[in-house]
Amino acid sequence: MKSFEFDHFDGYIIPTIDGAKVLVDTGCPITVSSGSTLPSLGDIWMTPATNEFNPQVMSGFRHEDIEIEVLLGRNYLALNPFLVDWDARTISFNATDVPEGDEIAFRVVMAGATVDAEIADQEVALIIDTGAKISFLGHHKFQDSPVIGSVEDYHLSTGHFDAEVIPAPFSFGDVKMELYAGRLDNALFDQLRTVSIDGILGNDIYDHYHQVWYDFPGNRLILIDRRENALTTERVSDTVRLW
Repeated sequence: MKSFEFDHFDGYIIPTIDGAKVLVDTGCPITVSSGSTLPSLGDIWMTPATNEFNPQVMSGFRHEDIEIEVLLGRNYLALNPFLVDWDARTISFNATDVPEGDEIAFRVVMAGATVDAEIADQEVALIIDTGAKISFLGHHKFQDSPVIGSVEDYHLSTGHFDAEVIPAPFSFGDVKMELYAGRLDNALFDQLRTVSIDGILGNDIYDHYHQVWYDFPGNRLILIDRRENALTTERVSDTVRLW
């Protein structure tokens, strides 16, 4: 098992691997690099991210506080289970010892790892995305939900965007979480709807659990060590604002 420390930056998982800042993104099918390689993780096929090849990717990689050099996608993350310990700020790849915890089954489709959930008595299909700092839901099912804040985020396909935040009582069978979700009414949601996806399950699961085991070969998440008190917006920066 290979473990690396990661930065606590605006709710994202950004470990330093072989000297490079890496964004761990299960929502992206490929790995994108601005030139760095990750020999510690083996031979990974990477798409170049350059100003000439994809300027939008490069603009998303840069931030005044951090510059990401590699976006690590599912072509690597789906091969072996990996464990994220949010409080210890570590991510461990090639994790093979199955932990105990609350299990959520998902299915792997072309769009990614998809989990079925119920939110406010409505059934939804969500993409599991470690590249999303909070969860997001399409406005078509939640246009009447009360707005309680706003969020700024970025997606490779659409660039920077703003979204209203709504309360989202998630239920995955016996596993229940009170999350805050961004309500999407933009090009990103239009893309999700074409593959029958209603939203994104993001890193706000760490508001309720200390650790998560991502097992793509086994089609499951295992949520470990539930918190007595949810972190709510303590985990993210002021890019998520509640009124």
